[in-house]
Amino acid sequence: MRLAAVVLVLAGASAHAEIVPLGSCGPIDRRHDHVEVIGSALQRLNKIPIGRFGVVAFRDGVARPIVFQLDERRGRKVVVEGPEVLKPDHRPGEFDYDDGIVVMPCDAGERPPEATRDAFMARAKVLAWREVQIEDTLTGRRGYVYVVVADTPPTTTARYADYGPGDAVRTAAYRIAMENALPTQLTLTDAGERNLLDGFRLRAEATYLANLLTATLTEQGARHRLLAWNSGAVRVTRRSQHDVHVALGVHLSAGVSHTYFYPLHIRGPGKMRLPISPGSLFTRVSAMAGVDMQGLEGWRYRHAGGTGELVIDGKPGPEEAHFAAPGPWFVVHGDDVAILTALRLSANLSRSLPVHLVYVDDATRMQPPERHVGSVPLVGYRMDAIERLPAGYYEFEFGVFILTGYRPGDERRVLDGFATPLHVTVTGRSASASAPAAAP
Repeated sequence: MRLAAVVLVLAGASAHAEIVPLGSCGPIDRRHDHVEVIGSALQRLNKIPIGRFGVVAFRDGVARPIVFQLDERRGRKVVVEGPEVLKPDHRPGEFDYDDGIVVMPCDAGERPPEATRDAFMARAKVLAWREVQIEDTLTGRRGYVYVVVADTPPTTTARYADYGPGDAVRTAAYRIAMENALPTQLTLTDAGERNLLDGFRLRAEATYLANLLTATLTEQGARHRLLAWNSGAVRVTRRSQHDVHVALGVHLSAGVSHTYFYPLHIRGPGKMRLPISPGSLFTRVSAMAGVDMQGLEGWRYRHAGGTGELVIDGKPGPEEAHFAAPGPWFVVHGDDVAILTALRLSANLSRSLPVHLVYVDDATRMQPPERHVGSVPLVGYRMDAIERLPAGYYEFEFGVFILTGYRPGDERRVLDGFATPLHVTVTGRSASASAPAAAP
């Protein structure tokens, strides 16, 4: 009953949500990044009802509310709810020291004169405010947003993202739907809103010590489950679990993963702990992970190790038959829109695990257990010699970025931003900071 009620609520929210595209950027021209400000950095705004918060930015001396969301958290994890997970916040409905306010840096504005700022705060009957500075260390530019608290705070009903029935996320730029916690549909607004995705692909092979047995794995041999979600105005958070039974009683778990969906990008940070090296059980382990796409004839493929482009036409040419390139990024693009995929590994993981790109462009290809003929194209990553990984703790993150109005080379700016986080500091606050905390 709980799940049915949640689905009905989500269906209603999706039907009435005002999904808008990300607008023109202010001082911080990074459209594929987000900013999260934790409650402890906002100084004495705890125990305030979350409905009293708003976020504004000044452009040309005028303050306007911007899209934001307030994520209640338990420690470092966003509070989510769903069919299998329901863990409330410490104080549901109130802002805590570990909760977070999420905004898009593109929406930041300038720092206004004090008189302009104070006049706005007085007109809006703001009880407390915090000035948040966002610095792009790539350019040295700075932008500002103001977290405000009021009985009736300045807010907007616009949203950048929404989560709906069918385990689907939509923004103004894309829609992605999942089945059994894996992507099955991807549509781009600038590509005719047709499904570009045939499905997720996972292929792995492991040879046991003494060559007693070689086990193979596909995406259908693993167990993937959606656990829970959190749908906000800036991003959708999905929590899922992925387990693999290899053979001879060996059970592997990738644990619980979190995927974050933003207006123009998707990010999936991950952590992995190996109590022992895979080489203790296997003489050889290799794996491939990617997506089988469809209907991209006429698009082109660019990658980290190349200087030119491959034309996607469903016909494998000589260069494609011997394709070999190192990671960590690739682009598939049409005339005006592109999908950039990038992988970032912690230093200890990148040293031990070389990553290679996968590219197959063949409309006649059939590789069981796939049900549909053709890979136009299959794109992803291949990892060999996984057995050499020592025991240890590793971190990684993948990013998928939608680039509108794309021109070859535009990916460089996004990749630089992916590798260089924004610097966020709380630089100012109102004198009456403690006043709202005493309000009922």
